[in-house]
Amino acid sequence: MQASTAEFDKTKLSDLKSYTTLGVGTFSRVALIEHRRTGKTYALKRMEKKTIEQLKQKTHIMNEKKILQEMDHPFIIQLHATYKDKGCLYMVTELVLGGELFSVLTREEYLVRPPAIRSPRYAQAPPRVRIL
Repeated sequence: MQASTAEFDKTKLSDLKSYTTLGVGTFSRVALIEHRRTGKTYALKRMEKKTIEQLKQKTHIMNEKKILQEMDHPFIIQLHATYKDKGCLYMVTELVLGGELFSVLTREEYLVRPPAIRSPRYAQAPPRVRIL
């Protein structure tokens, strides 16, 4: 174990019970887990080292870990612990259900594309945020 909050100080990866997959990304899988001792639920992000290396994402992952360790804000998920074994890296985070923020914003039409402009230079205009 590397990083941890007080609750995870003596927790091993084997102390976490996995239930189901919540999501799958390019180089990670997120599972719903339960801390066996406390009964609290969390999200466990499992990343394969081999894939991280192949996609040249090592720096990205280390930056993600560093940023999450330093953050303390209600709008940013809390990182509780990190683990590693021979083939994988793991991040235990606060469980936030409801889907990926970008997907929710898109589905609820908070991100809208401006009308197309004839110039190819503007054909791929980025979405703008709708103000509530």
